[in-house]
Amino acid sequence: MGGALLVGALLVAVTLFLLFATLTPAVRAEQLTQVPLKALPLMTEQWLDTQRKLLPAPAQTLVDGIGVKLETLSPQLATLDEREPVAAEVRKLIGEQLPELLKGYAKVPPPLRGVARNGKSPDAQLADALKLIDDEIGDMSAQIAQGDLDSLETRGRFLEIKYRDEV
Repeated sequence: MGGALLVGALLVAVTLFLLFATLTPAVRAEQLTQVPLKALPLMTEQWLDTQRKLLPAPAQTLVDGIGVKLETLSPQLATLDEREPVAAEVRKLIGEQLPELLKGYAKVPPPLRGVARNGKSPDAQLADALKLIDDEIGDMSAQIAQGDLDSLETRGRFLEIKYRDEV
């Protein structure tokens, strides 16, 4: 009977060890400036997930939208040269400015977050800034995709000229 209990306890211990050993360590905001560009959206999204519960409800919705846009941006950045100006803009926005915004908000004492100061509360300021970041990520994604969109349009026009004119 003692052997069966020992084996059961050992199985539980091994299961718990494997469960916690395979978990990825939490992403820290300081790491975001160091990660390769192609990994930046995923790492930022993981970091945002850890910050989500600290934010007011409107900001949580905006963070979710930013996460969706980061997923769209991720494959685009995988092929982008890190030396291009848009790559530096992306890195600055989602690797530096977004984390700094949320760290700055976290420093505001919770009772003061809903109190208006100079016309806006910190909660409203955060929501406005996150909306701006969300819009900017969308614009950057469109800017990166512009060459592919132009190429597709050119290819479509070529095919129209080539095959519609021949009929």
